[in-house]
Amino acid sequence: LNSPAVKSYLTHLSSLPLDTLLTEPGRLATESDILSSDLTQLCHSQHQTFLSLRSASNALSSSLGSLTSSLDTLLNDSIPNLESEARLFSENTKTIQQNRAKASLVLEHHEKLLDVLELPQLLATCIKNGYYSEALDLANHFERNLMSTLPPSTLLESIHTSVVASLQTLLQQLLQQLRAPAKLPVLFKTVNLLRRMEVCSEEQLAMAFILGRSAQLDDTFASANTSRDLEEDPAKWLRKWVEVFREGVYDVITQYSSIFLSTPSSTASPASVTNTMLLRSILSHTTQHYLSQLLSHLQTKLHTIPLGDMSSLASLLTQLSYCASSFARVGMDFRQALVPIVEEAILTIVGKGLASAAETLENTVTLRGNLPPGEWLVDAASAGSLPRRNSSAGGASQIHIPPLSLAHFPPIAQYTNMVLSALNALRLVPAPSIAERALELESESLQTVSAALLTYCKGRGVSSSSEESADERAQLAL
Repeated sequence: LNSPAVKSYLTHLSSLPLDTLLTEPGRLATESDILSSDLTQLCHSQHQTFLSLRSASNALSSSLGSLTSSLDTLLNDSIPNLESEARLFSENTKTIQQNRAKASLVLEHHEKLLDVLELPQLLATCIKNGYYSEALDLANHFERNLMSTLPPSTLLESIHTSVVASLQTLLQQLLQQLRAPAKLPVLFKTVNLLRRMEVCSEEQLAMAFILGRSAQLDDTFASANTSRDLEEDPAKWLRKWVEVFREGVYDVITQYSSIFLSTPSSTASPASVTNTMLLRSILSHTTQHYLSQLLSHLQTKLHTIPLGDMSSLASLLTQLSYCASSFARVGMDFRQALVPIVEEAILTIVGKGLASAAETLENTVTLRGNLPPGEWLVDAASAGSLPRRNSSAGGASQIHIPPLSLAHFPPIAQYTNMVLSALNALRLVPAPSIAERALELESESLQTVSAALLTYCKGRGVSSSSEESADERAQLAL
């Protein structure tokens, strides 16, 4: 009664009229008979189907039981075993899977990894071929974009070590360029590259620049001037040295000023002003060092120029004057420092000439001291026509022209010529300020000669009347 069909039929009956309700049992009996007849006919005609259905139902029931048993076995035994084996397989192949994942990752980023691995070789190639700016770009890219972003690894550290070694090679080559002959553009580029490397402060970089240029300048001095040249021709040696000094030191000053020194702005900080003063002091010490060398060479070698080569001395002084004027344009006027050195050198050279003249005559007097004057002091051809003591026949009308009577006394004439040669040398290098000292040297020379001749005369005396005239006339020459 609780089934939906019964409830539906009861609801249907309650809605029927009485007439229909009275005929309802007959209708139901009739339909029952019809259904029984139809079922009988169906069973008769389709009995094979029912038999097959029965067999299939029995087989299905048996199969479902077997399936249930198999599923129980699968769920309780096979699947746990499979899971265990799968976990064991996963554990055994974990390393292989990791390696495969790494290999896949490497393959995926092959080009990028190749670029990173080839970076040290590319950096070394750039440095070797002189592409220094590109090499620094590569190094900066590695430091900023790779070292700072990638996790630490042995490979990355190895690459970093190679990059640092290449940068050290680059640093050595750049410092070597500062020691090589180079013009301002090359040096400016080299210093800028060193600044980009950030390996030293500006003051240290300035010191490296000065040391490099000084080494190059010293090499130039050594190659241009040899000890053999100094021995053979001191004037030529000094001219070469001054020329190298003029070109080399002037280049160092202008190059250093252009690269490191600039006009400080009105808003410059105290630290900036201090750094500028320090940079200027470095240049000042360097120029003072080479100027001291120049003055030292002039002081020790200028006076070695022979008296007969005073024209070379005059040429050298002209060169020095031009050199000092050139340096005056960069604030290094050393002309006043040259004056005492040059004057002393000129005085020394002239003094050597005067001393040599006196020494020559003094040696002659010493060697001939046992001979009468007529045999060596007086010319034999003019012995009979010597001027008297008070005679003025041999006098000269001009003070700078020696008397003709000196021709009768060859040793004294030779001495006079040597003295005049020394004094005439002053015409090429006139120095009025040394006139008094030169006169003193001349007086000393004359005193030396006079003393030697006086000693000779006192030692000889007047031995006979036949020699009296010649001796007196020889003394007249004194």
